[in-house]
Amino acid sequence: MRQTKLDPKLIIGSIIIFSLIFLVLFQPLLNKLIIGDTNPLTVGVFPMYEPPSLRHPLGTDRFGRDILALTLLSLRYSLTVGAIAGAISTIIGIIVGF
Repeated sequence: MRQTKLDPKLIIGSIIIFSLIFLVLFQPLLNKLIIGDTNPLTVGVFPMYEPPSLRHPLGTDRFGRDILALTLLSLRYSLTVGAIAGAISTIIGIIVGF
């Protein structure tokens, strides 16, 4: 029997996709660890323009929001929009193909 090698690009891409999905699934828990019970969109919770530190790994923005918490929150919506767009384009492609 012949063994096939997996393409390294496939392995790297799969690791990236699964790590993003992992971050999306555990986003509420991760945000709770990062900023506590605060809503990531609440304005003025932290000092403005705080540089990256252990408390805020990506710093804060001009509204006093934690950038890492906002990034994790926006990742959920970005992946949702991408999945919906992919599904719609696949359905349209199948219809046009038939």
